[in-house]
Amino acid sequence: IEAKLEFKVNRKVEIMVYHNLSDLKQSNIGQGIESNNTGGITKIIGNKMFVSFDGDHNHLAEQIKEGIARIFLENMIYGGNIQEVLQNAVLLNLPDWFVNGMVSYVGEEWSTEMDAKLRELIEKDKLKNFNRLTPEEATFAGHALWHYIAQMNGESSIPNLLYLTRINRSLESGFLFVLGNTVKNTIIDFNEYYRNLYASEDSSRLALEESNQLLRTKKKV
Repeated sequence: IEAKLEFKVNRKVEIMVYHNLSDLKQSNIGQGIESNNTGGITKIIGNKMFVSFDGDHNHLAEQIKEGIARIFLENMIYGGNIQEVLQNAVLLNLPDWFVNGMVSYVGEEWSTEMDAKLRELIEKDKLKNFNRLTPEEATFAGHALWHYIAQMNGESSIPNLLYLTRINRSLESGFLFVLGNTVKNTIIDFNEYYRNLYASEDSSRLALEESNQLLRTKKKV
């Protein structure tokens, strides 16, 4: 995560694991600042993370990885002390797809399952307006967009964009400085790229299937 974001948190990340989700929900620590995660609910308070164990170590690993990614991202964007966090949180009103999508992008590698889900959403024209998506859809759309930006501009463009977004206190400025494009036009290009990609894959698959068809001939009696 440090390598991916090109950033280090100065303070130690502390993790408390509850025996189950019920125990975590009953805790009054960090009440009102919960964030839904795969396998349960993760609470983040500064550099402290509270997770639950449901018996699946893979779910626990996902919670911890995404929790660490969120801590790093919040430190990177909003700062390390309370004064910086409060000041930047007011000035930087970042959308869900930006923050939660970035946490998902850092915490989980792109997969064939994600690609299949993206294909379905692109073909149904559901990702044209990120601001009208449900929280779950916005997280996935953000993950897909960060993946696209990394593929098109290199992985180093991601930490550069985050840094400039914080310095300029503007999401639009970060995109213009690093990508030379507005947020709106980047999303348009993202949709167009994958629409063309999937259409090309479908057409080549259809041509291959037609070329492999057996020729039928009628046998003379």
